Amino acid sequence: MSKLDYNSLASKVRSIDPYRGTMRYPMDNRSNRQNIVELVETDKDIEFHISHGYKYNNIEISEARYNMMNGVRGSNVVKRTHEFEPYDFYTHEVTPRVLCIVRSDNTLEYLKNSYHQGDNMKISDWSHGYQYESYRMGGTTWSNGYGNNTTHPVFKGLRINQETREPVGMDVRVFRRTVNRKKGKDLMAAYREAFKSPDAMLKCMDMETMIMSANDVLSEYVDDKTGYPERGYFALAEECIGVGNNFDAVILYAVGQGIAGFNKWALQNYQKGRSYYRTTEPNKVVPVLMKSLAKKLYKEHQPFDEEEVDFRKATGSEWGLRVEVNGKEIVR
Repeated sequence: MSKLDYNSLASKVRSIDPYRGTMRYPMDNRSNRQNIVELVETDKDIEFHISHGYKYNNIEISEARYNMMNGVRGSNVVKRTHEFEPYDFYTHEVTPRVLCIVRSDNTLEYLKNSYHQGDNMKISDWSHGYQYESYRMGGTTWSNGYGNNTTHPVFKGLRINQETREPVGMDVRVFRRTVNRKKGKDLMAAYREAFKSPDAMLKCMDMETMIMSANDVLSEYVDDKTGYPERGYFALAEECIGVGNNFDAVILYAVGQGIAGFNKWALQNYQKGRSYYRTTEPNKVVPVLMKSLAKKLYKEHQPFDEEEVDFRKATGSEWGLRVEVNGKEIVR
């Protein structure tokens, strides 16, 4: 029986003592107070709130206090890595981070928009399933992983029957997306044309010349204080395309998309034969960039065809899944 089964949780609270002065019980070892179940009474019914960890908040402090406490064990000061960052330290609240609610009809409701790796590991352990993040599934996913398995998307507000894994009290529709080849080709046509000249220029360069040229381009757009462009690499690249400055656009797109070797640190510290990053060769920059850029533009402009799939038998796609609840698309 799953540890998140209502009867299992009810048996737990009947057989062990709560933490003193609370209605909170350990989910696992009593000495580990990070994982708890809290008994909550609502509308003359009992529900269980399942938690992992506690909430942390950052609050700003003075420079003098930061300098006094920085490096002191247990001070909770947040170390600054850039001059423009505020002076912060984090506070530990006593409020548990509730991941989900189990109600007396043995339904489980997910409460968070996103789950950390530790959250997913705990729910996987407690539910006799496997909860994980999958870009092909469009976000958090749960699967029992056995034979004729059940696999479905997870999102904030989802309430499911734990025995059948069917949604309860809501109409959930799941759509799998594939690229419409004609729409995709039309979307990328302008970029292919704009990149012809930069592609020809790059093919005439050796690695050192390309790195030097890339650094020259970046130096024109970065903010002197932060070392990064104020509006972002992608926005600047779009502006360059608009005025026909196509070579600058390719470099800015490449850094914005993070293709191999194209990040600020790697470009500035490049040394022949000693680069810490595998750098994309000049003649391959535009082909590699086109693949990366296509993914970003497809997600933004969505030139997709869709097919509806069974909620419990959802299969992933390169472009993720789209989910509607009661006729409205949700953000996962």
